[in-house]
Amino acid sequence: MKITTIFLAIFFSLPVLTKAEMKLSASVDKETVAINDTIRLTITIQSSNSVKDPVIPAMKDFNIYSSGQSQNISFINGKFSYSLNFSYVLTPKTLGKAQIPSITVFEGNKQRFTSPIDIEVIKPNANTSANSPAPSTTASAGSLSSIGEKGGSKAAKTRQTINETGASAPKTDKLIFLTAEVNKKSAYVNEQINLSLKFYTALPLINNPQYSPPKLEGFISEDLPPIGNGQVAIDGRLYYYNEIKTALFPMDEGVGIINPAIINAQIQSSRPSADPFDSNFFQHFFSGIRQGENKQVESPRLKVKLLPLPEKGKPDSFNGAVGNYKISAMFEKTEVKAGETINLLLTISGEGNLKTITMPALPEMPNFKIYDTVTSLSMNKTNDIIGGKKVFTNIMMPRISGEYEIKPIKFSFFNPKTKIYNEIETKPLKIKVAKNGAIPPAIDYYQNSTGEYSQIKTISSDIHYILENKRTPSSVKLSRKLASALWLNFAFLLILLASVLFAYINGLRTKNPDMLKSKKAYKKSLKEMSLAANLAREEKYPNAVLLLHNSLNAYLSAKLRNNIGSLTIRKVITEIKQKNPNIESKFTEELKTFSDELEMLRFAPTSINKEKIDTLILKYKEILKFFEKEFKQ
Repeated sequence: MKITTIFLAIFFSLPVLTKAEMKLSASVDKETVAINDTIRLTITIQSSNSVKDPVIPAMKDFNIYSSGQSQNISFINGKFSYSLNFSYVLTPKTLGKAQIPSITVFEGNKQRFTSPIDIEVIKPNANTSANSPAPSTTASAGSLSSIGEKGGSKAAKTRQTINETGASAPKTDKLIFLTAEVNKKSAYVNEQINLSLKFYTALPLINNPQYSPPKLEGFISEDLPPIGNGQVAIDGRLYYYNEIKTALFPMDEGVGIINPAIINAQIQSSRPSADPFDSNFFQHFFSGIRQGENKQVESPRLKVKLLPLPEKGKPDSFNGAVGNYKISAMFEKTEVKAGETINLLLTISGEGNLKTITMPALPEMPNFKIYDTVTSLSMNKTNDIIGGKKVFTNIMMPRISGEYEIKPIKFSFFNPKTKIYNEIETKPLKIKVAKNGAIPPAIDYYQNSTGEYSQIKTISSDIHYILENKRTPSSVKLSRKLASALWLNFAFLLILLASVLFAYINGLRTKNPDMLKSKKAYKKSLKEMSLAANLAREEKYPNAVLLLHNSLNAYLSAKLRNNIGSLTIRKVITEIKQKNPNIESKFTEELKTFSDELEMLRFAPTSINKEKIDTLILKYKEILKFFEKEFKQ
């Protein structure tokens, strides 16, 4: 009966235990694809813990390019939840059976894998076959006439010009060549520039050409899939081409360098096949059994003038954003109780490199305590323009009841099209904070068996009073009795004198307990560090953080001989500087950073692990070592 009960308990607890497991999946928009078409791969992650980006393995059957990502992170009542989507565009290399291998995602030290996906790569549709008619007109060396093009269901081709900007006209006596061009010869710092690389060949290839992307100097880059491909005529000769586009963002003023891209390919050294322009030409590499000749081609080396952002008209709120954006803000709830956490969502959306955008400065909110900011990013690459939205979730807590209006949050950016700065702002936000006698303003959480965070302890307010023990020590009572016992004989005189001395010392301690606490504070803090390390080994991370937080408060209270529980860290530092005017600012800043980090982790404990606790303990030791020396002076 006992064994059955245990079995049933384990069985019914399984759904609870697995609830916090990360959910990972991979899906494609099609499982059968023409060799000149593309596949869209989506990786979806849902987790209550912090996760890393997917690890994409080498794929022998496909070329893979990033197509953007979206991310949604929320923190509600101590519970974190993540939802992430990563998009990729894949182009097949060979005909036949192919496979997208397992993709790895790390959740802490744990690995998760997607299932492999089988894909069938088939020949192009009939309307893309090599029987397309020859061009009726001959294009000049500088322009490309599109004929019989089929670049995929989402990449219809139009007439193109090979040298609109940034590239010299190719020598058409070459049967294989590589071009590079940019859409701008000059650009401001962080302004998008599009780089286009096109590989042309008028000969059938024996195997898959090896592509080495250009090395960039002064840029960061983003892929712009899908790969374009098609057929063009140059000076009466028919070429097949593949095009790869990349978005570049200048990092600093000066000259940006786009070094040559390199392609190594094998062409047939024997007589060309009777059908050299089969529409599956670029991926028609399974004919590698024939001997070929190695050819290496390079794109031209390009230079782009990188302009500094103008100083004239730069707003005080400007922090480097370039593009065209909108901003909005909202509270998740407009009515809360004092002491409850609430999320302020600030959304910046538009065109530009959103990865470089930082959180705008919040207005003064003296009646709110701000703990942490969580960022989520959603990117898109519509019409070869990088854009999307970035959401900053600010976790805060109202201290005092009342009705508040939050002033507009300002954000500014430089618009490279108009060449002027724009300063925009949110609408004022209103929130009603009710009194809260039942729920205290500070709440600690622990991670239960479901992986969620539940309340374990409540604190009445930010004020933590130190209750001093005013009782007379028993040793003092004993010494007084011995001192008053004058009838004792001489044998007890020494005991009497010793008792008087002991009573005198304890009397000094009783009269000045702060001095005693100050002397013992350092050793006590070292013991509490050891206890915090033990809690971390037992994976009781929130308890370890709470212990370190209380230990720091107790240490500073003892050294300053003042209860600091009711003071902010800035006021504590002010008191420290009054006692030690010559103390260096960098040490007080380290103390503030450490205190803020402990305070934030108490309310956002999902990012805590053993390594984090060990790092906090080492940092705490260094801080105590320095301040112990300062307080002794």
